[in-house]
Amino acid sequence: MIPRPETELLVDLAKEYCNRNSTVFDLCAGTGCIGIAIAKETGCEVTAIEKSDEAVVYLKQNVALNNVDIKIIQADILENTYNADCILINAPYLSKAEMQSLQKEVTHEPESALFGGDDGLGFYRSFFERWSEALTRAAFVACEVGDTQAEAVCEMMRGIGLNPQVKRDYNGIDRVVYSVKS
Repeated sequence: MIPRPETELLVDLAKEYCNRNSTVFDLCAGTGCIGIAIAKETGCEVTAIEKSDEAVVYLKQNVALNNVDIKIIQADILENTYNADCILINAPYLSKAEMQSLQKEVTHEPESALFGGDDGLGFYRSFFERWSEALTRAAFVACEVGDTQAEAVCEMMRGIGLNPQVKRDYNGIDRVVYSVKS
């Protein structure tokens, strides 16, 4: 998946809360842009988890090209859970309607990296249920969300005991939902 400018917010926010001693998990890592940026800019121990065979090929290439030490796990994060200090998620979140009106440059991306179910929140519903224990132990959790999904994702976070906050993107759209443990 080609990184979009909005994804930079996820990285910038994570840099505020992750330090050199943090363990960071980049979930739904795709080609690795988030994990690579975090590893390069913070020196954190990063693990990238990606399900897609095709994406893992690019992930490995990008890790090598950027000369960073990132552990790569090929797995479905809805079937496995892991513990980390910082958990970053850029999961598929486009709705059925949004998939039908994609910008031309996005139509080249694999559907599995984009489509989040009828309302775009299918992945997050399953994710928060499955990962609740690991998320409540993490010091920092952040996820990129679709244009109208921030409040719904905040509710999911509140439902597992997190205290979510929202960061707007460069267009003033609520784009990153995150929680910091005090």
